[in-house]
Amino acid sequence: MIEKQNIQQIIRKVLDFSTADETEVILDFQTEALTRFANNAIHQNVAEESHSLQIRAIIGHKTGTATTNLFDDESLKRAAGTAVSIAQLQQDDPELLPLPEHQNYAELSEPYIQETLDFSPMERAERVRRIVEACDNQGLSAAGAFSTGGGTFAIANSKGVFACQSSSNAALSLTVQASDSSGWVEGVDKDVREIDVPGLTDIAIEKAVASQNPIDAEPGEYTVILEPAAVSTLIEFMSVLGFNAQRYQEGRSFLTGKLGTQIVGNNITLTDNAFDPRLNGFAFDFEGMPKQAVTLIEQGVASHLVHSRKTGQKADMQTTGHALPLSSGGGALPFHLILQGGNSSIEEMIASTDKGIYVTHFHYTNVVNPMEAIITGMTRDGTFLIENGKIAHGIKNLRFTESIVKALSHVELLSPTQTKCCGRALGCMLVPAMKISNFTFSSGTKF
Repeated sequence: MIEKQNIQQIIRKVLDFSTADETEVILDFQTEALTRFANNAIHQNVAEESHSLQIRAIIGHKTGTATTNLFDDESLKRAAGTAVSIAQLQQDDPELLPLPEHQNYAELSEPYIQETLDFSPMERAERVRRIVEACDNQGLSAAGAFSTGGGTFAIANSKGVFACQSSSNAALSLTVQASDSSGWVEGVDKDVREIDVPGLTDIAIEKAVASQNPIDAEPGEYTVILEPAAVSTLIEFMSVLGFNAQRYQEGRSFLTGKLGTQIVGNNITLTDNAFDPRLNGFAFDFEGMPKQAVTLIEQGVASHLVHSRKTGQKADMQTTGHALPLSSGGGALPFHLILQGGNSSIEEMIASTDKGIYVTHFHYTNVVNPMEAIITGMTRDGTFLIENGKIAHGIKNLRFTESIVKALSHVELLSPTQTKCCGRALGCMLVPAMKISNFTFSSGTKF
């Protein structure tokens, strides 16, 4: 991992080379190692290190960007010159903001664990061996990936901003397959030593065995019990579609005109908090502004949005420190979501259900209607029929088509335990399991 003093040295050179009125520098260093396995055998073991430097030059109301992965003086000077040349060719942007000045950042609780970065291919292979052995003993097939990695991200500018942070992450995704069923589980943590490989393997095996010989279930409205991974899909899509202040201001958010009103059940409280030690939080955003904890939904009421400097200025308020990179189209997103839990265990949820469906996780989920927060997707790797308060049988997978707002308005129970789950767009979040009534499954499958 690159040392902080080396990052500062690179940044100083770029700022010296740049002839722009204002200059912003973003450095990103990443390393990831991955062991992939299928059919009870490792078939891929790869490692990658990448580094990039982005220079943004501002001249008046014009801006230009150049990127390089070469850090010698000549390459840095050339990239700085390219950014300036691009800026000079642009038209004025009347909404372009000047770069921020020096900021102070809160200290985070140990976001970086060196042991995770030092975890060797042999150590990953040994964990996979234990998985394969457990599955092979029961005539099952294991597939998945075990990854370890981390990185350092820094942002600085010519007006005094300098923010730098390292992080680490380890993840195990495991699917155990029987002849006509499967079970899935995921474990993620910044500390690879906290991933309970034997425990996770047992869960996936149990689901695969229990869901054998699946039966058909008719589409329709059901009471559902969603494991945290399935809950995280709902929360991620809702947050992307709703809480970006830019979408709200442009009238593209399902929350437009509804801030301060009840949108979901009063047992739903959702926050974004980079400072929770259970998450790999970053203390700053892609503008170098300090992160703030934000309550998005409080007891069912849509309370706040997350802002960049630009959207904050339009709303006559300060940024919340959630700005996205300019290359993404701007705006802001909550990357450290926490959904408040309740007081009912999953076992109690099942026992209280006369007839329902138990869902491990969702797959291939997409947006149907963003203005109504309607999404569609498939159940996957462990879907069960609940009858008379007990898991009765594995069932073939179902497609759901549902409004997230409607679903979260019918939450009956929440578990007290929050599980760390990682999504496609917003990284990792902390969510409980939940029981929802009147959840719509629109069609069935043959598997």
